[in-house]
Amino acid sequence: MISIYRPDETEFTRNGLGSLDKNIIDSVVMQDLNGIYAFKFKYPIFAPRAIYVKGEHIIKVMTPKGYQLFRIHKEEPVMGYRNVTAYHIFYDLSFNYIDDTNVVDKSGTAAGVQILEATNYLHNFEFVSDIATQATARIVGMNAAEAFLNDSKDNTF
Repeated sequence: MISIYRPDETEFTRNGLGSLDKNIIDSVVMQDLNGIYAFKFKYPIFAPRAIYVKGEHIIKVMTPKGYQLFRIHKEEPVMGYRNVTAYHIFYDLSFNYIDDTNVVDKSGTAAGVQILEATNYLHNFEFVSDIATQATARIVGMNAAEAFLNDSKDNTF
């Protein structure tokens, strides 16, 4: 089932604003290793829940990894449909900046928790890792998503 939720929703065990299943067209989940994780689809502009298929709303989608949340980033009307692009909810962290945090001799979980606690804005993200190796990194002037995913820079997770 593909369900849609309000932009500020935090409870995803119910159907939210409703199911998009009956009217959704050409849906595809795309994921690149350490890169973009997106959900794209078309939705008729006169379908029952079209009013909710707009920027910032959250969509819950079944993927090969189980249910995942995506936030609508872009929707363009084209010939009676909306072409929608939604990015994984994790990318909300790309708008949450880290001024400076020094991770010293910490395992994966402890380092990830410290990075999330160092962001400028409160959020509901939690971090878990199976990395037991302890490491050190000084993260300065980058967003949290970059701190976790950007393997082309030194001092990232």
